Amino acid sequence: MALRPMAAWVEEIRRAAARFGEEKHMTKTKQHEPQQTVAACEQTLKELEAKRAKLVERGAELPELRRGAAYLAHVQQDAEARRALDKVNAEVAIYASELASIDDAIAAAKNKVAIARAFEDAAAERARAQEALEVLHAFKKAGFELDEALRIVGERGRALTGLLSKLHAAGIRTPSHEQMETLGYLAVTTALMQTPWHRRYKVLAPNERKTFRSLIDGWVTATEPRLRAQLGEQDEAA
Repeated sequence: MALRPMAAWVEEIRRAAARFGEEKHMTKTKQHEPQQTVAACEQTLKELEAKRAKLVERGAELPELRRGAAYLAHVQQDAEARRALDKVNAEVAIYASELASIDDAIAAAKNKVAIARAFEDAAAERARAQEALEVLHAFKKAGFELDEALRIVGERGRALTGLLSKLHAAGIRTPSHEQMETLGYLAVTTALMQTPWHRRYKVLAPNERKTFRSLIDGWVTATEPRLRAQLGEQDEAA
């Protein structure tokens, strides 16, 4: 295997470590956006671990390389062997320190991954909280609107009963209050069958189901022509 100067390993390791820096306060960092995503941090960690594996492999080769050049350099004064031995000795001299430094870089990279994960988890939690808050406001609005709708039902129901009394006073006897109560109950129950609370109410057969529109249209259709006829007779008499 061709010799690769230790200085090249040193430069690569330092560049990798410089991308990360030291993270001493993870809890504070979670509040700020990390420079890299989890995927990017994990990729850099993977690269650092690969570089460490190569460095360890290189370290295992150094003793054999030194033995191979030592005799020629020291006994035969071989210049090429001397240069090779000097290079190996330089690598051996800084090997332990450089291995420790890449271990430090890997530790920093792992810390960076943890911070990025914590940030992304917090961001996802904030997104879920924001969505839940919007749904909560919609839930509140729907409840208030339902109260308003029920208030209108009560108000319109009382108005309908009052108007029926006025029709009776004017000589119109259909429908009766008893019919309004009985058929109106069926109309309200029919409407309630469309709500989430329908199981709490009586289930009406299809032929029992009513709507106020169909009831009142029937009563008006039966009564209005007679009233118009009376108006026509009065107009002729006049």
